[in-house]
Amino acid sequence: MIHFQTGLAYLPFLGILTQTWASVESKQWCIDNGDWNPAVDRLSDGTWVNAHDPLTSPLDTPSFKMMGSGAYKLNYLNVGVAWSILRNVDFWGGWGTTRLAKLGVSAVSRGYVDEIVEYFISSYATRLTGFTAATPLYDNIAVPRAQISTVWQQGGVKQQYPLATQTVDAMFLAYNVSMLSPYIGAPTSDTYFGELGIRPDFFSDIHARKAIAYGFD
Repeated sequence: MIHFQTGLAYLPFLGILTQTWASVESKQWCIDNGDWNPAVDRLSDGTWVNAHDPLTSPLDTPSFKMMGSGAYKLNYLNVGVAWSILRNVDFWGGWGTTRLAKLGVSAVSRGYVDEIVEYFISSYATRLTGFTAATPLYDNIAVPRAQISTVWQQGGVKQQYPLATQTVDAMFLAYNVSMLSPYIGAPTSDTYFGELGIRPDFFSDIHARKAIAYGFD
């Protein structure tokens, strides 16, 4: 069981937990890998904050550490080149009929992918050549919008276009910007906005925030 006490109502919290930067990990695994010190965390005098947000996570140094027991498990990661995952035969008691039987479902096990490899190839020409070869090197590739005509309705090519965009963009207005910020120019105290800079508390004015909001359709 996991319990969070935020101290106030914070609607984005559930969304934050679903992203990769807020993964819930095994308590014991974190302790074993130096990511959490129970003795420090249990202190009530506030010293636990000294262990908060280190410059480098113990899980990233001296080498990357990965925890997981999902449907696929990491085979290798070559940063900037490729990564591979293998079907985890121990996933929740196994795949196919074995697992389905535990769920009370009767079905035939078929069509499982044993390994998935993704390559980091910045050149579209290279991706296209490997994809359209007599013996394809890749099962699928990312196609830039400007290059759709090179594959659209070509023989042997299956298209999935257009795809729904699964992103959310957001802009946050800081109520009190740090005086050390390089983005506010030369802050002034007597004007809200000028050629040299803005007041650090420029967006603490509700009218300034509304003006920005009204600028968007």
